[in-house]
Formats: sequence, structure tokens, C-alpha cells
Amino acid sequence: MYGRVLRDRYAVDPFVFMFWVLAAAAALTTPVAWAASGGLDLPPAAVGYAAATMVAGTAAHLLVVWAHRYVPASLSAPLLLAEPLLVAALAWVCFGERLGPVEVVGAAVVVGALWGMARSPALAHADERTPDPAPPA
Repeated sequence: MYGRVLRDRYAVDPFVFMFWVLAAAAALTTPVAWAASGGLDLPPAAVGYAAATMVAGTAAHLLVVWAHRYVPASLSAPLLLAEPLLVAALAWVCFGERLGPVEVVGAAVVVGALWGMARSPALAHADERTPDPAPPA
């Protein structure tokens, strides 16, 4: 959400913004991963999956940050909620993974509640009523 605030109020290049966000995330989490697993060795097959995930994830985050200047958060947030449903559907199609009734009902309740919160009229103008924690210099 802060990416949206930045894109709304400042001329922030989404490429530069996401580069530094993801570079900082890598710098902070790589030592944690190394310490937790005792090394950063990946099997050869995992390197391809990691690269594909890195490219797809970076592209997706970049597009979301770019879109935040043009799409209100009350619209983009609910759309992002569809991601787990799409992943579950693709896991079923590609890998034959099935969800049980408890998972389906739980996912519907969570996504429905979050959708309702994000589309709530009470939040429609929250950006205008909330002071900016980092006002323009």
C-alpha cells in the first residue's frame, strides 16, 4: 500500500522502486536463509524454478506498483485477493491437487471478508482523512 502512496504523491519510477525494494529484501533474507539451512545450495532443477519465480514475481510486483497510480486501492486490493484462488485452480489443473470442503469454505470466508473490507464505503476515502506519515519535503 505504501507503494501506492508513493506513486500517488511523488514521481517514483516503479522499476527503480521495485529494484530497491527487492534488493533490500534479498539482502535481508539471504543471510537468514543461509543461517537456517546451513548453506545456499540448490539442486539444479530448483535453480530454474527459482529463476522463473524471481522473474514472474518481480514482473507482477512491478506491474502492481505501476498500476497503483492509475487504479484506486479499493479496486486493486480485491483483485489481488483472487491470486490464491487462481493458484489453487492451477494446482488442481496442473498437479491434480484437490481442496477439501473445509479448505474451500475457509477460503471463501476469508476472501469474502477481505473483499468486503477492501470495498467498504467506510474505507473509500480513508486516504483523504488519514495524514501522510511521510509528507512531501
